[in-house]
Parts: sequence; C-alpha cells; structure tokens
Amino acid sequence: MSYKFLVILLCWWPFSRQYGQSGEYVFSHLDFAGGLANNHVTSIYKDGRGFMWYGTVAGLNRYDGYQFRTYRHDARDPNSIMDNYIEQIFEGPAGKLWVESRAGRFNIYDFATDRFDRDYPGYLRGLGLPESWLLNIVRGKEDFWFVYRDSGVYHLLPDGRVIPFKYRANDNPSISYSPVCSAKVDGDGNCWVIHRNGSLKQA
Repeated sequence: MSYKFLVILLCWWPFSRQYGQSGEYVFSHLDFAGGLANNHVTSIYKDGRGFMWYGTVAGLNRYDGYQFRTYRHDARDPNSIMDNYIEQIFEGPAGKLWVESRAGRFNIYDFATDRFDRDYPGYLRGLGLPESWLLNIVRGKEDFWFVYRDSGVYHLLPDGRVIPFKYRANDNPSISYSPVCSAKVDGDGNCWVIHRNGSLKQA
C-alpha cells in the first residue's frame, strides 16, 4: 500500500463514518410545556405548505418546526373556530384546511385571511355537493374526493365538474349498499371506498 493511498484512506475514514450516520432519526418531544394546547392529541395532519397541524381536546395547533400557533374558540369572534375539541383535520380545494370539531362540525380555515368559516354547508352547496353527513375529503393530485356516510362519494375534477358515485340497484360496478367508513386514493389516482359491512370498492 503506497503512502499516498494510506493518507487518502485515513482522511476519508472519519467522513465515511459521519455520513454513514446521517440516516439516523432525531426525535423531538412536543408537549404542553412547549406550546401545545393540550397533551391529549386527537388528530395530526401535514398540509401542502409543510405545516404540521395538531388537534387536541383544548384547541388547534399549527407547528412550523420551531414554534406553535394556537387557535381556540372565541365567543366574541365569529371567525374563530367553533369548538376547542378537535376531531379530525384534512385539506380541501384551494388549499383550505377543514377542521372538524365536536360541537361545530366543520370549520374551514383560509390561510389568506387567517380565519375560520363556519358556513361549510354553503361552501358545499356552491360546489354542487350535499350538505349533510360529510365524513372526509381525500386529496388526489389535482382533484378531490368528497366522502359521505350515506350518499356515496363525489369526485370533484380540476375543471369544477362533480361526478357522483352512488349505489345503484343491480349495478355491480356501483359502490356497496352500506354506509361508508372511509376512502383512500392510491398512487394511480384511484379512490378505494371502505364500507361498514367490510366491503371494499373502487369508485
């Protein structure tokens, strides 16, 4: 082994160990003492902007990687969130965040105004969608799937058209005649609907 090669090897060795350890995960503990509204976390969501959202039993938190911003109900402010007990969080069209609270159903958060709109039935009407029993909104690449408990799944296309997927008697491709539990979109953009009776259908 030449002297020059030995020097290169000795110089490379510490760096190889350093980069070899770069795949290790670093965990941070986030809790009430650090700004979280409550340690009882009910839901977690990462939005399209990279913010982490934490729903708790005592308010909604937005986390930017350094600090928390807390949103709570204010009886004097009609644009505040309806209730502090958060049940689920998901993202809808135009990058608006849908926050389901225990008392007020859905609150639509607008990043541009930093306010909540409680009139979610009006928003759904404007899109030509049913107002009742919305369970979730599932985001595709550029489209959205509105998932309802009893009325099926509605596909909102980028051009604004809505395609309903409902149960139709004697129609095998239609979704199952059973209340919907959940839905997920796969890597190819297909929406898979899960029913309470255990059946799985592609919308």
